[in-house]
Amino acid sequence: MIKNLAYFIGEGTKNIIRNSSVTVISVTLISISLFIIGVMFSIFNTVELLIDNLSSSPSLIFYIKETANISDREDLMTRLEDEQAVKRVEFLNKDDVFSKIKDDENIEDLIEIYGKDILPEAIWAFTKGSVKPDDLAAIYGRFKDHQAVESSTLQKQLSDLVMYLKNFGSAIFILFSLLVVLIVGNAIRLSVFTKDQEIYLKRLIGATETFVRFPFMVEGILKGLIGGVVADLFFLPLYLFKNSIFPPEIFSRFALISPVQAIYMIIIGGVFGWLGSLISAKIYLK
Repeated sequence: MIKNLAYFIGEGTKNIIRNSSVTVISVTLISISLFIIGVMFSIFNTVELLIDNLSSSPSLIFYIKETANISDREDLMTRLEDEQAVKRVEFLNKDDVFSKIKDDENIEDLIEIYGKDILPEAIWAFTKGSVKPDDLAAIYGRFKDHQAVESSTLQKQLSDLVMYLKNFGSAIFILFSLLVVLIVGNAIRLSVFTKDQEIYLKRLIGATETFVRFPFMVEGILKGLIGGVVADLFFLPLYLFKNSIFPPEIFSRFALISPVQAIYMIIIGGVFGWLGSLISAKIYLK
């Protein structure tokens, strides 16, 4: 078993070295595709930061009627807390509301004239970062006409952006994953054609299909792994020189891939390399 494994690895490595020009092209294309997947990982990380920020800002704001009594207000807070998507609920009296908006130039003059008494009390609802925009809108619809509510605000724009980025990132991941599989598959196809006579001789002396195919699968895995390593290296300059390349106020909001995700990219490259070589070997090794 160990001897066979060593043979497969050796043959796969020889295939890479023998077809050096094809190897360079395929590894380059694989690494670029994986780098783009890595960029999507970085966008996911940034989205997660946005989601964390969502939990520190209210998604729903309900302004309380002057005529509302304590029981009406507590009923609204209790029912909001019972919502599965709601993380916490906070009551703001007039002084609390004033401290939140005192720097707003449009309101400052009115407060100076009429005083803080014109400000309504409010209830802030903080939702979990994973809540969907439609679910958030549904919660808003259930409570905007509550007997204690004078008016309300739905802060769903950022949730829409988060959901859009997640869906876009998933589509990009699938697209470039297929691209990696196709690149490896074509590289293996070329390797099969260059070793056509050798494969024919192996079959004549009784080599099994597994014995013939495994070196090509090892070749695909190695190309995928190398492509993953190269893609990780593309991120190195960004880590080392990010403060000099990008304005800190912009780049500080963008989270690059983590070390664990860098390892995942190498593994993903190997898996897609194996998958591409498996498909190509089944098609062309007949």
